[in-house]
Amino acid sequence: MSRLVAASLALAISLTACVEIISEPELPGPQPPDTSAGDVIEDLGLDLADAEVLRVLDGDSIEAVIDGIETEVRLQGINAPERDECLGDESKRRLEEILDSGPVQIAGVEFDQFDRLLGIVTAGGLPVNVTHVAAGLAIPLAAESPIDDLVLAAEERARALGVGIWNPASCGSGPVPEIAILSIDANPPGRDEEALDQERVVIRNRSDAAQDLSGWVLRDESTANRFEFPDGATLDAGAAIEIVVGCEPAPDRLTWCNDRPVWNNGGDTALLLDPDGRIVDVFRYRDEG
Repeated sequence: MSRLVAASLALAISLTACVEIISEPELPGPQPPDTSAGDVIEDLGLDLADAEVLRVLDGDSIEAVIDGIETEVRLQGINAPERDECLGDESKRRLEEILDSGPVQIAGVEFDQFDRLLGIVTAGGLPVNVTHVAAGLAIPLAAESPIDDLVLAAEERARALGVGIWNPASCGSGPVPEIAILSIDANPPGRDEEALDQERVVIRNRSDAAQDLSGWVLRDESTANRFEFPDGATLDAGAAIEIVVGCEPAPDRLTWCNDRPVWNNGGDTALLLDPDGRIVDVFRYRDEG
């Protein structure tokens, strides 16, 4: 095990060690600095710059002044719930609290297609990107980033403890149904635009009872692409169904009827949400080529 991976696991454990599994929505507060975090930041070779946070836009985006320049910063490698999703407002509020907990530094990694700086943010010595995932208020993205080991270890720990979005009581009641995303065919043969009926997600009902999927949502990690299951959609116990991006009907199939591809060839994350916005399952993939 590399020093980075070992430190990642230690950090994820330290961030959530005091969190109890609870039946009511309650989230861990900002944690005190941990010495292993400084080691990890150093190992990554990040060039951290002092920053002044002007405004928190949502759970994974801020406006800040870095080296005298006002910049919109998207937290690298993670995705927080949207404001209208389960714990979206809580994610934004908690990010504000964390950024107020100590001096803020930002290491810019690259700019995205919206000209936002993708950055790793620290507050009081802790990598905020990681603490947010450890609190169950964000998930890792599929695209590779310098903090992969950190955020993936933090997510694993948050899921095990049932905190934040992983707490079934955060935005709903009752047990989360056993519906699983089995596979994603993101890059079928041929031109993407001409293979929409082959671009598909397969889900299965692993419970012993039929499940009404009316109002459920399947979305990608950008949240820009969202498929809402139609009223009356039902999945029998043990049965599977595919959701294709195209519009060609077939048995055991639901059609998205989108006019362009949805799932990124290079990697993406599929989230299956119930009508209360609770995450039922997550499927993350990367291009192995």
